[in-house]
Amino acid sequence: MACPLFIPHAPLGELIAIAPPLGDLYDGVCDADPAAPINPETLRRYCNFGYARGHCERAARADADAVRVLVTGEHFGIVDIAWSIERNHHPVAVGRFAVDTLAVDAGSLPTTKVPTLERQAQACAAAYARQSRTTVTSAGRIPAAAHP
Repeated sequence: MACPLFIPHAPLGELIAIAPPLGDLYDGVCDADPAAPINPETLRRYCNFGYARGHCERAARADADAVRVLVTGEHFGIVDIAWSIERNHHPVAVGRFAVDTLAVDAGSLPTTKVPTLERQAQACAAAYARQSRTTVTSAGRIPAAAHP
């Protein structure tokens, strides 16, 4: 689950012990104030993982406190993403995106202005595509961003 205000830009390339909600740890900006820098610790612990209400004044003012994204399938380079916007661990909105991995295949996401939720879906799809190309799958082992 990422913060609903987090606009991911490019993977940080850092390894961590748990699977990040978007598939990779991302650098990015806050939709509440895109020009304001984000403290690196806040970025890693709260922007990428959500539930920042008690740790970030911008997140404290948001209606939701997390966005959950899930890869539900891939067909011919299109990754299907299901999403849920949550408040206090309860969904307040749900939906789906189909993301073309060719459009998000570079090291960073497209610079076109898209809504924050769609950008998070693109980040998840890009991480899934990168990981599924580089991870040798065996019986019972799937890439970290995949949750079919």
